[in-house]
Amino acid sequence: HWYKKEDPSDDRYLQFWRENITYMVKVLARDMLIGGYPVDFGTYEELNNRGESLVTMELIDEMSKCLLKKDGPDSAWRTFRDSDPKPFRSLHTGTTAAPLEGHWMDLDDDGHVLAHHDDTE
Repeated sequence: HWYKKEDPSDDRYLQFWRENITYMVKVLARDMLIGGYPVDFGTYEELNNRGESLVTMELIDEMSKCLLKKDGPDSAWRTFRDSDPKPFRSLHTGTTAAPLEGHWMDLDDDGHVLAHHDDTE
């Protein structure tokens, strides 16, 4: 089946995920309206620009996970958190996401690159 290939270049795979994510954001938009949440993604029937932006960023996020290759040249360090941050923007301010200081696996709890040391000393 075409889905099992997890091929983000296959239009059917992209369409499947876009429809899935759109549905989830529409449900979220409806529930936010019912709950009186102060952020507006549109309605279940029609998402607004903010809701559509969330769908797009969620789709990019999902596809970045599919691009990870178990035996790829960067598989020793790459995680889904190491994807390009440029497509991601704050839904509130429009500010572009900042890149990490290094590879995710090399960061400490504060987001700084760990100082590697020689354990033989």
